[in-house]
Amino acid sequence: QVTGHTMCQHILDLRLKKAQNLLVSTDMSIAHIATQVGFSSQSHMTTAFADRLGVTPLVFRSKNRLISRRVNK
Repeated sequence: QVTGHTMCQHILDLRLKKAQNLLVSTDMSIAHIATQVGFSSQSHMTTAFADRLGVTPLVFRSKNRLISRRVNK
């Protein structure tokens, strides 16, 4: 399937998707999540996250945990 994305962009998207899942479903530190999903540092993941999603990992975690708690009540 042709997506118009390079292989590097696809891999970055997969890493960010996994990071999103871990941010919401675990209490792992953002630095630990960054290394777990293949980023060289927390700052590298934060930059990529903000560029792609428009928010930092910390803001994403805060907003999505709040939503998750409301849904699970």
